[in-house]
Parts: sequence; structure tokens; C-alpha cells
Amino acid sequence: MMAKKVTSQAEVEQIRRNLVEVHEHLGKLVRQITEDHKALRVCDGFPEFQKESPGAYFERASGRLARKDYKVAFAGPFKAGKSTFLSALLQQPGMLPAEDAECTFSVGVIAAPGPGEDERVEVTYYSSEEVLNNMLNHMRYYKLFAWDESKLGSLKKNPVERDVLDFFAQSAQRARGGEAGNEADELKDFLESYKQYKDRLGRVHIDSVRNLPKYVRKEEGIGHLLLIKLVKIFMNNPVLAKQGFSIADTPGTDSMNEAAKKITLDYLKEADAVIYLAEARGLSTNFNVIREELSKYHNSIREKMFIVANKADWYEVKSMRKEGGEKAPIEIVYEGIVNPLRALGLNEEKLFFTCGRIAELEMKKRSGRITPEEERQYATMRQALDDKLRALSPDITPLLLKRLTTCFTNGAIDEFREVLVNYLDIDIQVERLKEIFADLTRVYKAVKALLEPERERLQTAMASMKTQGMIVTEFFDQVRGIFSDKVSAISRAVESVTSAVMEKVKQQLQTAFAGAIDRFNIERIRVRMPVQIPVKIKQEVIENLKGLLAERFVQVVREAMVPLVKTKLHQQVAEGKIPEILKAISSQLNSRHGYELESILEEFDRSVDQFTSMRASEEAWELQASEIKPGGYDAQWTPQVESTFREQLKKLFVERFGAYATRLGAIMGRHYQAMLSDLVRRFDQLTEEIAKEVKKDPDRVKLPVELIGGGAGETEEEKKARAIVTYFKHMDAVEEPYRAAAAYLQ
Repeated sequence: MMAKKVTSQAEVEQIRRNLVEVHEHLGKLVRQITEDHKALRVCDGFPEFQKESPGAYFERASGRLARKDYKVAFAGPFKAGKSTFLSALLQQPGMLPAEDAECTFSVGVIAAPGPGEDERVEVTYYSSEEVLNNMLNHMRYYKLFAWDESKLGSLKKNPVERDVLDFFAQSAQRARGGEAGNEADELKDFLESYKQYKDRLGRVHIDSVRNLPKYVRKEEGIGHLLLIKLVKIFMNNPVLAKQGFSIADTPGTDSMNEAAKKITLDYLKEADAVIYLAEARGLSTNFNVIREELSKYHNSIREKMFIVANKADWYEVKSMRKEGGEKAPIEIVYEGIVNPLRALGLNEEKLFFTCGRIAELEMKKRSGRITPEEERQYATMRQALDDKLRALSPDITPLLLKRLTTCFTNGAIDEFREVLVNYLDIDIQVERLKEIFADLTRVYKAVKALLEPERERLQTAMASMKTQGMIVTEFFDQVRGIFSDKVSAISRAVESVTSAVMEKVKQQLQTAFAGAIDRFNIERIRVRMPVQIPVKIKQEVIENLKGLLAERFVQVVREAMVPLVKTKLHQQVAEGKIPEILKAISSQLNSRHGYELESILEEFDRSVDQFTSMRASEEAWELQASEIKPGGYDAQWTPQVESTFREQLKKLFVERFGAYATRLGAIMGRHYQAMLSDLVRRFDQLTEEIAKEVKKDPDRVKLPVELIGGGAGETEEEKKARAIVTYFKHMDAVEEPYRAAAAYLQ
């Protein structure tokens, strides 16, 4: 069946969406088939499947799907006005040099800078070896070198830098003032530039767009230009930015510089569209060079080449008129272009007549940036074009009449731009989509060949295996069971452990309080008291120690209990491989579920810390609120009285806080158990949410059954059955978008 013709951008986008869908499902399928067959022989035809290299074709399709830019190359002979035409096409007058002699020596690639990037010029210089070889083989300078052809031949075979430069210097000196004086001056300029810019040879030099002329214009020195291989110009041009163009202005294909011709042809090979600018009088011999070269790389060159007869303002007024039934002279010119195109199978609809200079001057005039000299040139050219427009015979060849009418009216640049953009957005996109479709078809056929012999197994597999929902439910039930078992082990031990820890706390308090009371500065309190009565001093010391030792009590309890509970919990959870399981699943879902467990555990840790501190503080509140009367009725404060008092304080506070620790040991365990139960509840909620998400698209997730230690895993036959069903499910999803794309691309 003949493929449908794509006629609109909307159709292009729909075809692309279909291919993206095919690409997505085939990608999943190829990856899963490859992964499954590392451990299982699901399909007998897998070795043959691998020989078809579906992964390589899939990756190539991926790269082609990601490509969004266009490469447009300009070619043609000297004096065809490539640079002027290009400046007008990009609506940036004077952007590139326009001279009567050869002025484009390197490829100039023009593109919009990337997001966030600055305008700039990136200049790639030839290496020293390349530039010397280029000059030795440059036909323009052959007559300078002909004085010693033997030496020239020897240097071409072995271009030693010093010897080549000496030969150039001698050649320039011998020819100065003679017939080849201009070439001699150019060669001398080359030698000076070679010395000046030698450190740049073989490298990329980045500069401001303001300095572009020095890399593309002869007035900056032809010698410098001969050193340059490629000039990339990144500028904020509205046409470039909107259309995604990357446009190459190439040296002439009839250049006397063999290196320049090679650069031109290399760029034409990679172009999405080739715009050949012919001279006004017609095609030159270099057109055949381009056609023959491109035919090696493009199956359908007629789809990629546009012919533009630029400088149409050169035609004479009288050539527009028919006289006595004879063809108008312009028709003769037209046939001189069209007949070779027809003979070569090229599309004459892609022939345009343009006048880049009038379009450029009109843009300058509209912007108010036209000089008086350009204003005069514009008026003269406008009058000449109007005369030609009035002289056009209405009965000349219809396509020619249409093209010339537009050209003489406004230069035809806008019309050509619209046709080019439409061609790239539709025709070239379709060509690219065909390439993507061809790659995906190789993958599609390889998968089809693999699965077709397995179709009989499909129904058996579907009947024998559990539903995917059942497997997901069983898996998460087991995960919850593992988590609950690990936490329960802590919960069962926590009450007895808490009591044992509190016994150790009482011992720590005895040491800690003794040291704190021994270090307490009673003298500081005594000297501040207006009346030095021992019982008053003791009362004040006791009040100060209540708060100090209560804080120390809370600190000791926290340090004894909190790390113990937290460390044991994290250890148990890690032993159950719970974090690994959730992270393995969440990475496939592109979710943060794997990290939500970390948040729950961190919140538990904070709760344990806060509860322990608060509960220990509550026990100490009784001491803070109670009145403790110091014993004894000493007449005066002496060292002996102070020493006895300190020992009494140690006994008092150790007994009081020891009682608090005993009471905490009896009740804190139960609180920890309640907190652990709440932790299990929250984990259950989390895993239920994850299970629901997995069930929405079970094929998206490979459950890490190997991490839970058996029980939730499938038998080998169950795994094979599930794989077969999944393969056919993905293949079914491919069929509709594949057929939709094939209707246009096959």
C-alpha cells in the first residue's frame, strides 16, 4: 500500500508522537528481554534475536529522536552573492562579507547560542602541517612556485616547516613587481600572519562577535584568512533562534584552494538542505561537481537541493519581452538552468530567482540604518527592478513569471525563506522520521521473530501464573512482616533492658553527683549572703544543686537510653534489608518512597530523644517542688561543717535521683513499646501506598524478591510465564502507534 503524503506540521507532530510511543514500549521490551535472559532461557530464539542487534538500532533511534536542529549549507561559484543572500535570508544586513573577489576562505557556520550562552565567535585554525600543505597545493599561487617545480614537488612530499617557509619567502621575493605581484604580496602577508598567529594553529580561538570581520574579511589581511579552517558564529539572530538553523556559508566550489573545495564538499554531505546559488546567467560547471559529490551520500538528491539564481537584477529589461512569437531572452536563460535540472531528475519547483542586495537594502532602509551611498544604490536598483517588472511578458513560462514577479517586487528572499522553513519542518522531518522508523522497524521485527513461536505458550502462561496484583500484595505483606518482626524483637526486650539500664544509671549518678557536689563552689554562695548563718547557707546550696543535678540527671538518662534504642532499631531495620528494598522500588517508580522510610525513622529518633528528656525532667520536678531542710544546728561555718555537709548532700541526692531512675525503669519501657508500635503502623501505611502505585503499572517495577530471603519469590517456571505475558503485553501496546506511523513512513 502506498504511504500517505505528509502535508502539514500537525501530521509531522502526530507521527513523531506515535514513534515516541513505539520507542518507549520497544525500549522497555528490549531491556526486559535482555535482562531476563541473563538468568532464564525464556525464549528459545534469544540467540538469533541478539544477532539482529536490536539494542544498537534502538540506541540509534534514540539519538535521532533527540535531534531537533537543521543543517543548511550554501554553495556555488564566486560572485554568485552567497554572503549577501545569506545576510538577507537571516534578516541581518552586512553580517557576512560581500566582495567581487574570493572572500570566503573557510566555512562559516552560523547558529544561535545555546540557552544562557553569550554571543561569540569560535575560530578553528588549521594545524601547521595542514596550512602548509594547503598553500603548496593552492592553485592561485602555483605560478609563484613554478620557478622551481622540483623543489615544489619535494616539499609536497616532505613539507618541513622551515624549508616550506623559506621557499615561500623566495617565491614572493622573486615575483614582486611582476605579473604575479598581487599574489606575491598575498604570500608575503601569509608569511607574516603565520608567524603572528602560529600559537593558534591547530587550536580553537574564542572571540567576541564584534571582532568577526578579522576572521572573514580580506581587509583584515588575506594571510590571516588562509590560516582559518572553520568560523562558528553564535549570534542572537531571530531567524536562527526561531527555526533552529545551523547555516554554513562555504568557500566557492570553484575555489583555486583545494582545501577550501574539500571543506565545502564535506559540509554539503551532512546538510539537510543544500542551497546552490547560481550566477544570473545560469549554472556553471561546478554545479556538476556538487551534484556528483552529493549523489554519493544522498539517495534522493533532488529532495535536498534548492537552486537560487541570485543577482537577478543583472538581467536587462529587454530580456523580459517576447518579440514576434519568439521566446523572451529570459526564457532562454531559464531553460539553460531548468533543462540540466530536469535531466538530472532535480525538482524545478525548487528553482528561485532572487535579488539579495535589494532585500538587504530594504531592511536597512526600514531600520533607518541605510547610508547615503546605499540610499542612492537602493533608488537606482529599485527603479531598475520596477522597469523589469513592467516589461515582463505575461505569457512567458508560468513558473518563471511567478518567480521573477516576486523577485522584482521584493527580492524574493521572504518567499524563499518560507519555502525553506516549510521544507525543513515537513519534508526533512519526514525524512528523519523515516530513518527513525527504519531503526525501530528493525527492533520491531526482531522482537516479532522472537515472540511469534512463543504465542502458543501465552494462554498457558496466563492461566498458570498468579495475577500481578496478587504477587505485589504477597511481596509487600512479606516486607511488612519482616519489618514488624525486626521491630518486635526490640519491643520485647525493651522493658527489661530499660530496667537494667536504669540500674547502671544509678551507679553513674553516684559518680557523677559526687564529682559535681565536690566541685560545687559553696564559698561563692556564702560570701554573697548578708548573714553568715550555716543553716541559711545550706538551704541556699541545696536550692542551687536541685536545678544543677536535675539537668545532670536528664543528661545521664538520655545518654544511657536514647542511643541504645536508636542504634538497635536502625541495626534491626538494616538487617532486614528494608531500606534497600524500598529504594530499589522507588528508583523504578521515580518516587521518593525509599527516602520516606528514612524520614519516619528520623522522626522516631527525635521522638525517643524528646520523650526521654521530658520524662526524666518530669521525675526531677518532684525534687524541685519539695522542701529539703538541712540537718544540724551549727553555730558557725567551718571547713569541718562544709565537709560533713557535702557528704550529706551526696547521700541525699543520690538516694532521691536513684529512686527516680528506678521508677523510670518501670515505666519508660512501656512508652518505648507504644512508640515502636506506632512506627510499625506508619511503615504499614507507607508500604500500602507504594503497593498501590506499583499495582497501577506492575510491568514498570521488578520487585526485588531476592532481598527478602525467599518466600515471596516465584519459581523459575512462574518467572518464565510472567515474562512471556509481559512481552506480549508490551508488544500489543506497540502495534497501534506502529501501524499509525507506518501509514506515512513505510
